[in-house]
Amino acid sequence: MLQVTQIKNVSVENIKFKKHTLVLLKVSQRPTNSGNLNTTIKYIEVCELKNYKSITLIMSLLTCCLAEFRVCQAFEKEFSDIGLKQKQILQPFLNTNVIFRTNSEGKISGALISEVNLNATAFNIRNKHTIATVESKNLKAAIHKHAKAILAQCQWTYQSVGFVTVHDDSNHDTTYTIKLSPKGKTTMELSRPLWDSEDWEEAVEEVEKIEDKAILNQIAKEARCKKACEAAVERLTDQNLLADVAKNAKYSDIRYAAVSRVTAQDVLADIAKNANDGAIRRVAVSRVTAQDVLADIAKNANDSDICCAAVSRVTAQDVLADIAKNAYYSYIRRVAVSRITTQDVLADIAKNDKDSDVRRAAVTRITTQDVLADIAKNADYSDVRRAAVEGITAQDVLADIALNDNNSDVRRAAVKRITAQDVLADIVLNDNDRTVRCAAGERVADKIPLARIAKEASCLKA
Repeated sequence: MLQVTQIKNVSVENIKFKKHTLVLLKVSQRPTNSGNLNTTIKYIEVCELKNYKSITLIMSLLTCCLAEFRVCQAFEKEFSDIGLKQKQILQPFLNTNVIFRTNSEGKISGALISEVNLNATAFNIRNKHTIATVESKNLKAAIHKHAKAILAQCQWTYQSVGFVTVHDDSNHDTTYTIKLSPKGKTTMELSRPLWDSEDWEEAVEEVEKIEDKAILNQIAKEARCKKACEAAVERLTDQNLLADVAKNAKYSDIRYAAVSRVTAQDVLADIAKNANDGAIRRVAVSRVTAQDVLADIAKNANDSDICCAAVSRVTAQDVLADIAKNAYYSYIRRVAVSRITTQDVLADIAKNDKDSDVRRAAVTRITTQDVLADIAKNADYSDVRRAAVEGITAQDVLADIALNDNNSDVRRAAVKRITAQDVLADIVLNDNDRTVRCAAGERVADKIPLARIAKEASCLKA
């Protein structure tokens, strides 16, 4: 729990803080009646630090700012009817430009110094900020992204010895100076951990001693030595941590090693849909066997190649039907259709899909005559009716379509498959479309129908 501690007339150098902790502080001075100065120090021990990297300090403080923002937001929403507000503790401390950290003795021994105050950066979270609205599953990545943006937003200096000058806008733009702990104590703490050594044998030996899974996860993603990363991955079994490595490790070999150790189907789906590395997404899909999970990837992945790879691994007809009806990309729906054999499902897709290529692909896979006849007579889309006609052999069905369909292209397609001479003669004499009449006339070969056509045509002229 965050709390503000206030101390008077004690120098910062003499305060014992918690060990390895991120600290924000403010100093104010006021004259007494006797002419002396009263010094008041207010500080917050924000959180424990795992290391002293600049990005770690930024991410740690940003995480706490976001947590406080969300708590206050929830509180104010709960009591919105009476207008009750929740005061934020961290906000007043963002008027300064320095983030402090303590050493193993609890002394201020390092400072990350910005050229602008902290509240002029993304630490000052607002309702419409991306980080305030991001989904929980993407929160860690969003914090890391925003932390990098803060580092890029202004000049930062990491100081571990000497004196630090702090600017405080909330105290009438005053400044105060704080002495950092001696160099000897700080230098050791700022040195890289052994697992990040450039000596791979030393790094691997250290990794093999570590039991903390979170640290192993960090090593797998960030260690300079690839062998140390490999050793860390081999010691990870937590599927979500392996997924994190598969998506975010800096070495492609390590990302591959991590995804190769993932077996949880839902985690593989997450990698397949969200990893930045296309090769890793493909490996993830290749390891999925659960039909429903493959369907989820096929319908929801942003990469059409990944969707297609997922469809190619589906064998269940009901799952293929689900993909063919619900996948976002028409190309993926078409691929799913090409693997469906269930006739009524194909008929449903042929009649109702919004994409003409998908509809026609479904029709070409239908072999049952009564299903084709139903589509040819009742489908709303003329292109589907015409495609269905191409597969119909029953002369009575073709005659019905040629005589009654309201689309000339469909009637003409039916005419080209009719052999009954009397039906063709009727069409030549009665169809209102010249191209349909011509198509029928070209197929009339018997003398009797020809004579009938000639007779009725002469009667019409008379």
